[in-house]
Amino acid sequence: MLNERKPKILFETSVMGEFGTPHLGFSESKLDFKYIWVKGVASMPITKTLSLSNAGPLPTTVSLRIDPPFSCPTEKLTLENNTPQEISIDFDPGMK
Repeated sequence: MLNERKPKILFETSVMGEFGTPHLGFSESKLDFKYIWVKGVASMPITKTLSLSNAGPLPTTVSLRIDPPFSCPTEKLTLENNTPQEISIDFDPGMK
C-alpha cells in the first residue's frame, strides 16, 4: 500500500464552560379575551398588553409566532437582563 502513515496527534484540547438556560418572566400567566356578539354591531379587535422580562444573566432574543385570530405587531424581541418590555396581543373576533 502506498503512503500509509500512522496519524500523529499534534494538539489535544479540552473545553470547559458554563451554560445558562434563558429564564423569561411574564406579567400575566394567561390572557383572557371576552367578546360579546351584538346583532348589527361590527366586531372590533381587542388588545391586551403583556410585559416580558429576562431573569437570566445574558441578553435573550425571542421570536413570537402567534396564530390567528390572535396577532402581535412585534415579531422579534431582544430582552436585556431585568429590563421588562411590553408587547401588545390583539384578538380579532371577526376573523374567520
